[in-house]
Amino acid sequence: MLYFEDDDGRVMFRPFGAGGPSYLPTENQRTAHIVLLIVFYLAMITAVYASMTDEGIGLASGALILATLLGHYVLSWLFTRTLPRSEAESTPVPGSFQDRRKSRNRNFGKTFLTLMVVFSAVLTVVSLLMLMRTEHTGVGFLAAAFFGVCTIVFARTLRFVA
Repeated sequence: MLYFEDDDGRVMFRPFGAGGPSYLPTENQRTAHIVLLIVFYLAMITAVYASMTDEGIGLASGALILATLLGHYVLSWLFTRTLPRSEAESTPVPGSFQDRRKSRNRNFGKTFLTLMVVFSAVLTVVSLLMLMRTEHTGVGFLAAAFFGVCTIVFARTLRFVA
């Protein structure tokens, strides 16, 4: 869970899981973080498409997946270096699962979630193109399946944005 609202109504940021520290980003910092992630993932989409034209598609795709995972972690780490840490150990607002989901998704915002649906759908299409245009069908199939599931999850998440 990245963003959540605590008992005091503050938006908390916890990028490294439940065992990691909680941070207190401002609205401007949250917006900057989202813009940074969008630019990062647009660069990854461009790199995946560019790698489809080369002969070494399997190795390039594997390297891009690793670069995406490591890049996301590094960006989260760099982003949190400037954020103040929460003094108390914060937990999400108690309540039903759907209440917590609505609170979390409201923090992300409808615009961000819509963009994530679009980017996931684009990555699904790019993966299907990779599946059709190359002999490395395994990588294309796995990527299409992964990004297809991401598209479905983000689309379903939009239902819980108030």
